[in-house]
Parts: sequence; C-alpha cells; structure tokens
Amino acid sequence: MKTYFHAKMLIQNAEAASEFFQAYDTDMEIYPGHSGKLHYQKKFFMLGKSFVSFTISHSGWGYKMRNETDGFLITIPHMGGVSWKTSLGKYKASAGSLAVSDMREISISTYAEGITYTTIYIDNSDFFKYLSALLGAPPKTRIHFDQPSAEVWKVSFIIGLSNTILGLENSNAPLERVASSLKESLIGFLIYNFKNNYSRVLHSVKGAAVPTPSQIRIAAEYMISNVEPDLTVVEVAIFSGISVRSLQTGFKRYKNMTPIQFLRSERLRKSREIILKGDALHTPREVACQVGFLNYYVFCQYYIQAFGEHPNVTFQKAKK
Repeated sequence: MKTYFHAKMLIQNAEAASEFFQAYDTDMEIYPGHSGKLHYQKKFFMLGKSFVSFTISHSGWGYKMRNETDGFLITIPHMGGVSWKTSLGKYKASAGSLAVSDMREISISTYAEGITYTTIYIDNSDFFKYLSALLGAPPKTRIHFDQPSAEVWKVSFIIGLSNTILGLENSNAPLERVASSLKESLIGFLIYNFKNNYSRVLHSVKGAAVPTPSQIRIAAEYMISNVEPDLTVVEVAIFSGISVRSLQTGFKRYKNMTPIQFLRSERLRKSREIILKGDALHTPREVACQVGFLNYYVFCQYYIQAFGEHPNVTFQKAKK
C-alpha cells in the first residue's frame, strides 16, 4: 500500500464522510452543515501517517471524535472560521489565523458555512523521529505547543510549503523522496517557530555538544558522495551518529559554514570539474542534475556567485 500519494474527493453525505475518515484510523461522528446538507471537497497529499490538505465546504460541517488520534492538527482558515472544544475549554480560529491543536484533546469541532481552509496533520511519530534527530536522543516527553499568535509571515510560509506539497501531483520528481523532505521542512519550521516545551533547549547553544573532527569528516564525505537533490540535514546527522544541532555546531566550528552551505559548495565544485572537461555529452543543464540540482536556473545563480561566470561560458571555453 502506498503511503505517499495525492488524491481529490467530493463527499456529499455524512455516511461517506465517516467511511473516509475511518479509512485513515480516525473515527468521527459527522454533523452535516447548513440545512442538514453536506458539501465537503478536499484535495490532499498523504505523507506516511501525516497529511496536508486544502478543503472547501459550501455547507459547513462538524464532527465529534470517537477515538484517540495521536497527532497534531494545524488549521488555517482562508474564508470562514472553525471552532473546537477540548477538556481545557473552547477555541476559535478565523480567516487568516492559525491554530495548532493536539488531536487527543479535541472532542467536538465545527466548520462554518462557506469555509475554505488548509489543514496539516502531523502524526506524533513524525514529531518523535524529528525531535530525536535534533536532540541526539529520544525525547523524554511528548511535544506540547502553546496556542500561537497569528503572525502573518509564519502563516504565509506554512501555506506556501503546503501548496508546494499539494502541487507535487504535477511533478516528475521522485514523489516519496521529495514529499518526505518537504514534510521534514514543515515539521522543523513548526518546532522552531511555534513555542513548545522543547523551544528553550533547541534555541540554547549550550545544549549542543561539539562533535569530533572525525564525525564532521564522516558527514562531509557522505554529503560529497551523495547526489540526491533532496538530501536533508536530518539524514546526514543520522548517518553520522550525531544530532542535527551538533552537526550544525561542528560545521560552524571546523568548516566555518553551515552543512547546507558546505553541500552546495561541494556540488558546485564538482559541477565545475565536469564542465571544464568540455565533454559535449555533458551540457551544463545535464551536469546540474548529475550533481544534485533539480532547478537549473537556481544552479546557474549559485554558479555565477561562486565562479564569476555562467556555466555555459565555462562550457564554451572548455570546448575550445
């Protein structure tokens, strides 16, 4: 069974809606909206146990949770609003705001008539995995988010990243690899930019152990030999046996740059070596893909910054 895939759906009765959610281990009692009708149109991308979606509901709708879902729901209304009830009280989110909710605490939720909204569900197992990589050890307690303020730039960033994930249906890139990398970026943004019980330790420089030069060498060699365009810092840290924070601290100390800057620098160096051979079978565009750049125009920008000339100029000189 595929765990990374995109789909679209239109549901117009409560029974079908219940069946849909049960298929993803979420048992809900569905309440129709305006005049007892239900219009629920959804575009979504499954990211393993997590997902991103964009929903339109002309009628509005609601639900009552019947089981415990172990994850977190990020809701961003674009039009209309949503309200929900937990053991701690009642909450509301209006158009342009963002709400982070622990699904284990939600009992009832109601979506207004004519609502459109972006939803991101991150399973707790994904947060656990990412926090383990950041901390260098399994987290001792479950992550808990404070109710965030609706800062416009944060909302815009998450919407943009969500739209990028949803837009992967038109991409020719390896679906699971790219989607997994984008999910990781989304989780990282949430952890670092929305106050939670790990914020203090993650933002503390003192908490990051400085790795040995040999560990940084292992990480560097892994990055140099890897041409996957969606290689992430988390993957490098896991391979090297250190936390993400330690990896970043070590590269700053021993390489005077971030891991991402090092990776980009090495890929640019490798691309120039290949282009300088003047092989007609390896055009600059082909070389960009060969060393791990999916976007040729971004590659050209970085190449010009690094070497002071366009890769096509280097290629023409090498041919002569």
